[in-house]
Amino acid sequence: MADVQMADPMDVDVEVQASDASAKYFEDKLDQARDLETKDSAQAIKAYKDIILNMPQDQDDPQAKFREKAIYALGDHLVNKGLAQEISTLSKDLRPLFADLPKAKTAKLVRHLIDLLAKTSNSTALQIEMCKDCIKWCTGEKRTFLRHRVETRLAALYLHEMRYQDSLELLTRLLSEVKKLDDKLLLVEIHLIECRIHYAVQNLPKAKAG
Repeated sequence: MADVQMADPMDVDVEVQASDASAKYFEDKLDQARDLETKDSAQAIKAYKDIILNMPQDQDDPQAKFREKAIYALGDHLVNKGLAQEISTLSKDLRPLFADLPKAKTAKLVRHLIDLLAKTSNSTALQIEMCKDCIKWCTGEKRTFLRHRVETRLAALYLHEMRYQDSLELLTRLLSEVKKLDDKLLLVEIHLIECRIHYAVQNLPKAKAG
């Protein structure tokens, strides 16, 4: 009889509600931070980070539901203020929290932060560095699902910067890993980037074949 592999509990996002007192605490804190956005940006950022990183021991926030709200709100505020470096730094500051979250939620948050950084002006170089740093973290934490997606994003950034060889080398290694996992959606995305690279270097036969 084949062994049955149990799901990693950190991969499963089970809905658990915070207590009424904790829910009120976090909602009040979020309202205060939102109110500060138009009055004092620096204080708003500080308030959001306080919610995210300094949860009192007498409060509960299962699956970081309210802290997740604060992350999204802070990210949007940083984009509105054009604070690209702050977004990149935030992705590192959140890593202790990621250890307590389901892997799927962590992947969603990390990819969202990369998307936010892409909305800021002249941030391509910083996006590349953020992706490379995230890939290093994913490798150390064995976050294969997230690493593959960030590496695909990095390959697309290399393409944007006309670093075709770097992009192709990354995609070649990625393909060998992703094919083994039979991740069809990611395979399609990888092949599309490959096609764009071949087209960009005027290799039209390969582009059409892709």
